[in-house]
Amino acid sequence: GFTALPGGYRMWMDGSFLDFYQSGYWWSSDGYIEDGALGCMIFEMIATWITFDHRNGLSVRCVKD
Repeated sequence: GFTALPGGYRMWMDGSFLDFYQSGYWWSSDGYIEDGALGCMIFEMIATWITFDHRNGLSVRCVKD
């Protein structure tokens, strides 16, 4: 039951948006890891965990416990 629109992500270096309307990127609640921050990318119904620079702008999803 997860639905979302692909919002791409924002590059910290120049403020540009990439993959808008093509892929969705969300931060993980696991927080920082050694090389940056953990995020999930969804492209064509396939989810992949990726390390991002924590200065980039990814989407967030609020979940009620």
